[in-house]
Amino acid sequence: ALSALAQQAKDNYDKKIVILSDVESSSLPKEELYKQVDKLLLQWGIDELIGIGSEISRYQNQFNLPKQFYATTDAFIAESNLKNIQQSAVLLKCSRHFGFDKISDLLQLKAHNTVLEIDIDALAHNLGVFRQQLQPSTKIIAMVKAFSYGSGDVEVAQLMEYIRVDYLAVAVADEAVHLRKAGIETPIIIMNPEQHSFQNIIDYRLDVNIYSLRLMRQFIKMLNKNAVKQFPIHIKIDTGMNRLGLKNDAEIAAIIDIVKNNDCVKIKTIFSHLAASDDAEEDNFTTQQINRFEQVYRVFQAAFDYKIEKHILNSSGVERFPDKQFDYVRLGIGLHGISRTNLPLKPISSLKSIVSQIKQVNPGETVGYNRKEIATKKMQIAIIPLGYADGINRKLGNRTGSVYINGALAKIVGNVCMDMLMVDVTDMDVKEGDGVEIFGKHISINQIAKQTETIPYEVLTGISQRVKRVYLQK
Repeated sequence: ALSALAQQAKDNYDKKIVILSDVESSSLPKEELYKQVDKLLLQWGIDELIGIGSEISRYQNQFNLPKQFYATTDAFIAESNLKNIQQSAVLLKCSRHFGFDKISDLLQLKAHNTVLEIDIDALAHNLGVFRQQLQPSTKIIAMVKAFSYGSGDVEVAQLMEYIRVDYLAVAVADEAVHLRKAGIETPIIIMNPEQHSFQNIIDYRLDVNIYSLRLMRQFIKMLNKNAVKQFPIHIKIDTGMNRLGLKNDAEIAAIIDIVKNNDCVKIKTIFSHLAASDDAEEDNFTTQQINRFEQVYRVFQAAFDYKIEKHILNSSGVERFPDKQFDYVRLGIGLHGISRTNLPLKPISSLKSIVSQIKQVNPGETVGYNRKEIATKKMQIAIIPLGYADGINRKLGNRTGSVYINGALAKIVGNVCMDMLMVDVTDMDVKEGDGVEIFGKHISINQIAKQTETIPYEVLTGISQRVKRVYLQK
């Protein structure tokens, strides 16, 4: 948690603040316990400690950094000046009964009207669910491309590293370099490498996916220029999706010949991508893909005297083809709580905002651009500071989609605007400043994907990076 705080604060915030309750789960003597906590805070460069609870207050002299102490959470909220916390990265750590969610809600409201909450505990839970589906020998590649499907690349990668996945995978080298600079040491595969990124791939110790003869020749030239030996590469086979990958036997034979005659590279894995692992109607095609992949793998393995590993399953593949786990599986959307077979996964993301303004609309008046909503009777609308520039699909407008406010659904009326949307709250108990859920516990990402005729991937990755990410962990 302190590592995540340090990364969040880097270049973005003036101070790092830890708000900590009594520590109730340690067997250490209390004086020694809080000495150790102080040591950790100083080690991570924490600028200020706010202690909440009678016990931590009693041992406040053990702390050697700027500090404040309060007997209870309510006392902190009543007595502290929250303005002093602005422009700070804040870590909340508490025993459950201290109710720090009140502090979290208050800080988020003061700092940002709109946030995407990421539940780190749910993410860890989902990985655990998939691990239970795997053979003990099957390893995990966690997909953290596209800002970890919108959830935050560094933060998700840090968790994946902490719970010891075997590989991370990203689309392009810039994503991996960013992770390396953030301190991520786990091996990373670049799935879509480009020639201009080869030097960074070498310098930052990044594995590379080789999907064509041209790419292989270019990369070997760069490796030789750098006098590199035995660089790990991953060979992608096109088994029917017709995207990147080696497709015909001549290409495969040529790649094998190149590798055998160049000691600058060593094949780590052979892999492929299933086109429709989530679609039961396409299971015959999926089986054809797997059979072709196993055939090609045997050709590769027969050509070399060292073990080459293999993988083909993604999240839905793990659920539906458990006998084809091979050496690795690649987990992406499943980590974010999306399951095709009703695995007990938890959604990790909640998009929340507030009501900026409430106003009356009289019969005959219109709402929004192009006057798409015409009031047939007196109605009350709420304006929410969230629009298509934040990732809200315009198809949700004109009473297709809803938001959740104070225990009820409110239809989105008129066209979704760039920075705001309007909802019908007629006869609802709603006031300015009330919280709004766009998706989360009450509105699922799958539901929004269905309403907008798209897939959950697009809903998640479409949330703009101008929406503040907030990471929650019990």
